[in-house]
Amino acid sequence: MFTIVGMVGGGTAWYQYGREEPLPDDVADQLSFAPYKIISTDDVKPVKPVNYDSNVQLLTYQLSVKGIKVVVSQQPIPANFKEVENPFEQLSKQMNVEQYFKSKNGVVSITYPNGPNAQQTALLNNDKALLLARPDKNLTVSEWKELFASFSVEK
Repeated sequence: MFTIVGMVGGGTAWYQYGREEPLPDDVADQLSFAPYKIISTDDVKPVKPVNYDSNVQLLTYQLSVKGIKVVVSQQPIPANFKEVENPFEQLSKQMNVEQYFKSKNGVVSITYPNGPNAQQTALLNNDKALLLARPDKNLTVSEWKELFASFSVEK
């Protein structure tokens, strides 16, 4: 079983249209991992401040994808992932993933949960950072692909 730190809000504003969005210096200086940055487009743009909780190493921010709010959280790959064979596959099973697609940064797994309070969630599978995205209403596969195409890895 894997533990993923939750999503939170608040922090420092950050947004410049049409290019890779740099993280605010006060956030970037605290990070212990190389996060994904967002490349803003007409349809994908930051809408809320960036927050980093150094106690749990969790970077969070909010994006808009064609007007739909999406909360993104990133953290270093959990240490216990190294102790398990195929950790992303096991995590995907725990999350009841129903669909996958390839992005430029790795495989994206999408959940389509049922229930009155269930929320769709996407997980990016690679060895750079653990990235989860949760919209306030379900996205189409093409909207998910557009969102994940807008992420770039900090070198």
